[in-house]
Amino acid sequence: MKILTHLAFLPVLLATALPLVAQAEGTDKISPPKAPFINRLTLPAAWTIAFTRPAEDEMVDVAALKKFVESTMGADSALVKSLSELKEPIAKPMIRTLEVTRTLDFAKEVSAFSDKTDQTTYIFNVARISKHVSYDGLIRSRTDQSVVTFSPDFSVADFAGFDWLSPENYKGVQTVQGRQCYFFTADIEPEDAQLLAATGLIKGEKSKLPAKAFIDVETKLPVVLQRGQETRIFTIRTPKPADLNLPPEVAAEISSWKAELTSATRAAPPP
Repeated sequence: MKILTHLAFLPVLLATALPLVAQAEGTDKISPPKAPFINRLTLPAAWTIAFTRPAEDEMVDVAALKKFVESTMGADSALVKSLSELKEPIAKPMIRTLEVTRTLDFAKEVSAFSDKTDQTTYIFNVARISKHVSYDGLIRSRTDQSVVTFSPDFSVADFAGFDWLSPENYKGVQTVQGRQCYFFTADIEPEDAQLLAATGLIKGEKSKLPAKAFIDVETKLPVVLQRGQETRIFTIRTPKPADLNLPPEVAAEISSWKAELTSATRAAPPP
């Protein structure tokens, strides 16, 4: 259904319990971490993030969503009429896995959703070129205008969601996923809090989310991140050779977009 496809692009900040966590032995000999708390990766690099969350959080509040769409698109919009035909509750497509590959020139993200659809996005600084299985052609967008993204500004970090780490919220060393990890915890602001509240996609969401982060002591790379009830599990892997080069249609699209931006800049009148 088209509506559910559109919902795949709305924020998803939900989750399940953490994997088994144990107090690591001999951790009294491990010194507290120093900033930066997460290392940068040597490029090319690749990793996978697996997302889990409670099943009851994967349902859409249709009435709240309809109200939000009416306020932004008008009561006569086709989407509002389609929403009026739906019966609650309905499941919204949720991200299940995110496969990321980074080179010196671009990043490639492959998102797999719970409705069996997927989306591939190529990121060039602030420009994004995406292909979703439910849409024909390529979709242009900007990273600084995206509704939600699980990617950071790659010029400053490789992983999103860890900007709250600090010496004050470091709590020691624990074993997670068989790795000795630095453990951080704090109450943080939810991502896209205003949009989440406006759309009613999260019911009863608190203004603050309890967060936990587990960073590998040996590599200083993320192992597990929990935000609220959503859990993200990170696996660093070897890049696939096919992911290190742009498909011809994507290369042509970004080249065309850059040419259009250059032409528009030249044609703009001086201030």
